[in-house]
This record gives sequence, structure tokens and C-alpha cells, in this order.
Amino acid sequence: MSKFYTAERVTINSLNDLTQRPGFSDTVRPLRSEFRYVVAAYSFPRKIASCSVTNCYQNHKKGFLVHTAHGRECCLCDSCARKLMPAEMLKPPRAARVSSRPAAPKTKTVSKSTPAEPPADTVVLSLSEIRQRCADTKNRVEALKKQPKGASWLYQSVRNFRQACPSELFDALKSLHQQGENSPVIEQMIEADASDAQLADIESLQGLGVFNGDIRQQLIDTCLKGITELEKKLSRYNDSETLQLPENWFDDISQALASGEQLIAEASLFFTPENLQHLTSLPLDEKARQKVRKLQWDCEKGTIR
Repeated sequence: MSKFYTAERVTINSLNDLTQRPGFSDTVRPLRSEFRYVVAAYSFPRKIASCSVTNCYQNHKKGFLVHTAHGRECCLCDSCARKLMPAEMLKPPRAARVSSRPAAPKTKTVSKSTPAEPPADTVVLSLSEIRQRCADTKNRVEALKKQPKGASWLYQSVRNFRQACPSELFDALKSLHQQGENSPVIEQMIEADASDAQLADIESLQGLGVFNGDIRQQLIDTCLKGITELEKKLSRYNDSETLQLPENWFDDISQALASGEQLIAEASLFFTPENLQHLTSLPLDEKARQKVRKLQWDCEKGTIR
């Protein structure tokens, strides 16, 4: 039985079904920030697929077709996928995972007159099970907030860094994140006869996706607000009763948690002394360049020294 990950419902029956897809890339850096979501899972009778990760390239039978941060697609063997992507993203969802702005899902109660068979796109759960899942989610969010260099550190770091740096810097980082080696930033450096060392600095930048998400939206707006609304509804019922939910309700919550964890991982790569030093090689105007060069950043506290 096929496992569909997106609304496109991609089926992989042959190697050509992978390599002939538009935008397929056989090379990708071994960075978690490179991968966005699974398009399809595949399993061949022989090791005919090749992993796209540059420090792997392993021939394999079982793997994943993955959408990258640069809008392309690549193959990940099972081993690399488990190392480079959150476990939640590797499980086939019951509904499309991709959403431009996640929102807290709505719920629907089950009354005594409700038919025994719920609609195909819903699931009926006991209130005790739902309460446990809600508690687990809140505990996980709290752990992400309090862990060293966790959600609270990420929010403070991004907010303070945006205030301290010129907007031109973020335009350049966004272009590099979205377009990679095809970014106009790279073209501008080449036309300006940038040194190999400067180009190497830019190619070595990591964690650029940290500015393309909002940790509060993922953990608070989607997870905690959704859980709070659901718990208010649960307070009117006994544990012996049931509640009818959209079947992807907890999948949406899990996806938001995974996205939040990914932002934290991106931040831990971006906010390092070595990575921030590479920013001085960006082709900014003189005023912006001087501001970046003079920046004294405390990576541990997420603020200017």
C-alpha cells in the first residue's frame, strides 16, 4: 500500500520516478536546515537508489524523496533521513503536511445521536486519551522553552539580532537560504572579484532558515492555544465520553512542534562565533558592512555584549 505524504500523492515504482522529477538534485549538504518535508517514501527490491547527501551517496533500497529548502527534491537513504529530519516528518500523515500558516484545528463533540461510524476524515477518541495527549504536548512545549538554547533563547536571539543588524543583511540571508548557489548574492560577489576565502565563508554559512519561521507561532499560536481551546471543551464532559476530532488534529500539533524544534536547530547552527564571522564577507554597502563587522554578539545570552 502506498504511503502518501502530500496532496500530490506521489507514487515511486522505479528509479526514473525519482530522478526524472522536475527539480531533482543528486547532491545536497548534510545539514538539517536543507530539508523541509517528505514528498514520498519508496522501497525497491534492490539497492538502486543513491542517497543525495554529500557525505553518504550510499546505494539503498529504502528511502525518502524529500523537498529541500531551495525548492528542489532529493533522495535520502533511511539512515540519513533519521539523522537529518525530525522523526515526526518521516511518518506518513493522514493529511497533507504542508501549510503556509498552521492554525489551531477545530473540534466537534460526539453526542448520543451521533452515528457509530464517524465521517472518513474524523476520528473518535476517549477524553482520557485526549487529555493525556494534551498534557504531553504542554510538557514538551515547556521543555523546549526551558532547555539550554531552547525556544526562549531562540526568540530572544532572533529579536535582538534583528534589532542590531541592518535590513540589508537579512535580505542577503533570505536570498541565500532560498536560492543557494543561484542567489544573486553569489553572482554579485563573483562579479566583484571576491576572494576564494570570501566565497568559502558564504558557502559555509549555516542555519539560514532561522529567520524564516516564528517560534511563537509554532509553539504558542498553534500548539498551546489549540490545546487550551480543546481543554475548555473537555471540561464539560466526563472521561467516559468521547470526542470527535479531525483525523489530522494531533498531526498538525506534532508538525508544529517539529517545526519549532527545527527552528531551534537552525538557531544553534547560526548563532555561533564562527558562523557570525562569515557574515562579514557578505557584499553589503559600506555602512551595513561596518555595522556587521563591529557587532559584538553574545551567542550564549542571545544579545549584544
